[in-house]
Amino acid sequence: MKLQKAPINHTCLATSFAMVLGVDAEDLISRCLNPHIVLWPQLEVPQCYRGSHIQEMIDYAWAMGYGVTEIQAMPMFGALGCTETFPMTNNKALMERIKEYLVNNMGVITSPTHAVAFYGDAVYDPKGMMYPIEEYTDTIQSLYLVEKRGGLD
Repeated sequence: MKLQKAPINHTCLATSFAMVLGVDAEDLISRCLNPHIVLWPQLEVPQCYRGSHIQEMIDYAWAMGYGVTEIQAMPMFGALGCTETFPMTNNKALMERIKEYLVNNMGVITSPTHAVAFYGDAVYDPKGMMYPIEEYTDTIQSLYLVEKRGGLD
């Protein structure tokens, strides 16, 4: 995987997927709707922007022959009509589960405010930095594992 710096502010999700897919970030971004369309003018920059949607990244990856699987860091049970939710298991078990998915895989890690690419034990940050996965400190929201698709036999 090759490190890329986000070519435009607030395009960390698209840049992270570009790194994982081995394409130029500007090309991926140009194939999606403009991430800087203002949808919420009442909010400050960058919250006012549309940004990139995960489904755009999944569609782009699919068109390139890759499948994307979301792994939620904190999966919850809920029921219609109830506001109370319950975690799938305890926090320690959930974090061990995430560590298992990181080993020998590549994909994108999302937090509430940022996205980075990962490959094995390295993080490729669209801010232009690489560092060991052990140094990742943001709250993990989801992992998006990216794998080359195979056909049906």
